[in-house]
Amino acid sequence: MAELIRTFDWSRTPLGPIESWMERCRNITDMVLASGFPTIVLVGRDLIQIYNDGFRELMGNKHPAGLGQATKECWPEVWHLNAPIYQRVFAGETVTLEDASRPVNRDGATKDAWFTLSYSPVRGGDGTVADILVTVIETTDRVRAQNALRDSEERFRAFVTASSDAVYRMSPDWTEMRQLDGQGFLMDTTEPSRAWMDRYIHPDDRPVVQDAIARAVRGKTMFELKHQVRQADGSLGWTLSRAVPILDEAGEIAEWLGAAKDVTEAKQADDLLHESEERFRSFAENSADTLWIFDADRRALEYVSPAFTEIYGEAPDRIMADLSHFVELVHPDDRDEVAGAMPQLLSGDAHQVEYRIVRPSDGAVRWIQDTGFPIRDASGRIARAGGIAQDVTERREAEDTLRVSEAQLQVMVAELHHRTRNLIGVVGTLMRQIIASSSSLADFRDRFTERLEALSRVQSLLAQYGNEKANIGDVVRMELDAFGADLDSERVRIEGEAVPLRKSTVQTLALAIHELATNARKYGALQADDGWLVVRWEAYVAEPGRRRLRLDWTESGIDPAVEETEGPLHKGGYGRKLIEEALP
Repeated sequence: MAELIRTFDWSRTPLGPIESWMERCRNITDMVLASGFPTIVLVGRDLIQIYNDGFRELMGNKHPAGLGQATKECWPEVWHLNAPIYQRVFAGETVTLEDASRPVNRDGATKDAWFTLSYSPVRGGDGTVADILVTVIETTDRVRAQNALRDSEERFRAFVTASSDAVYRMSPDWTEMRQLDGQGFLMDTTEPSRAWMDRYIHPDDRPVVQDAIARAVRGKTMFELKHQVRQADGSLGWTLSRAVPILDEAGEIAEWLGAAKDVTEAKQADDLLHESEERFRSFAENSADTLWIFDADRRALEYVSPAFTEIYGEAPDRIMADLSHFVELVHPDDRDEVAGAMPQLLSGDAHQVEYRIVRPSDGAVRWIQDTGFPIRDASGRIARAGGIAQDVTERREAEDTLRVSEAQLQVMVAELHHRTRNLIGVVGTLMRQIIASSSSLADFRDRFTERLEALSRVQSLLAQYGNEKANIGDVVRMELDAFGADLDSERVRIEGEAVPLRKSTVQTLALAIHELATNARKYGALQADDGWLVVRWEAYVAEPGRRRLRLDWTESGIDPAVEETEGPLHKGGYGRKLIEEALP
């Protein structure tokens, strides 16, 4: 600036050529140039500017035109502020201003700037104030920083007041925590700390936190992360931490303002829910039954367990993609009932339905028992329906078999009742007839016992056949075998086709054959060593629609002179009456 001042054409200014300057003006100019601070001297009442190199830096694009120019012309934007000060200084007062705000235009635009200024009077030879010496230190950066800090603190205080979360301020690179109000959740940090990571963050989570910080700083974007944190009581908790960058005028990060929400209970609830879901999934995936969940809003299945494939013969993904495929699996006769179940569930009523499916994998018809129930959300609204579908085919078949068995049992009980009643009647008749023809109690006992045994044999035979009809050949062989006849010898011949008998006739016929066999054993072919017995029968049609049975009992090789006087077939005996009167 010294060279510029020396070569400047001062003749164009009220000061005149530099060679004609008064000693006072030369001395004050030398003092300004020698000052280590930005300094300007305003010469005379016209306040002509002479300044040093330090002040030139403050001039901006007002230099070099500002040299030798009246200060009012150079700084019109602040004249209204400075003119009163100049008046005070010309009156002999030294005026000092600290961090004074001035709207200055140094680069084509008027901007607020801050300065610490000292206005000192310079007296002439007559003792009056002739010039004004101004020492200037620009404090714009410091004031703006202080203002930003004050604004940040005010924002922080407002944030703390308005938030129930822990709030914090961080340095631009997060190396320093400037302040943290823990709100009882975290320990407070009232002084800047570089050890905040060790104090608050669990070692396992530090790499994740550092990575998230690096991404946010790099992109000047919001920091957001859920991580473990050491709580005010020393225990570990969980926080959802969010911080936004506060940018300066240059667009660089000045600091970060953040909030840490206590989500410990929510995280624990999430963990419990996750464990519950895992238990459910493990149960569902290993269950032999199909578990399903239906979304009421989407009107679609949102989950079907793997057992669906085994039971229904179809992949779960297919019916989850299109519910109509499920309807196609249901037996046509059962579709209406199945379709009516879901509206009932979504109205709030649990429901159980049994229906048939036609399994596409093998064409098998299976019975399904489907138990459904509504699932409500936190507000009580039915958001879903769930259910368990079981293959109950074997149970249904067992029930059908049981019903048939019960019906058969009822028939059998009725039959047994009928047979018992008839048997008692027969036994009663036998007893009365045998008493009438017995010669003694011992004779009655023997004869009655034989006939009871015959009845017992025929009841066993009927039980053996069950619902089927007994064959006449079996009745004949049964009785002859009971009397010790050698059925394999040529002396006993049994001939005839298989003729089934009505149950009502088996008992009477068996007693009749018993009487014939008794007579043969006592007096006839089965008693004689040379006796022969031929039993022959045939079925024939006696008249249209009526079948008859003819049975021939022929004994030979016996003494024809033998005449029965006491046996079952003597005239008037029970056996004879049975054969002649009871057989149809």
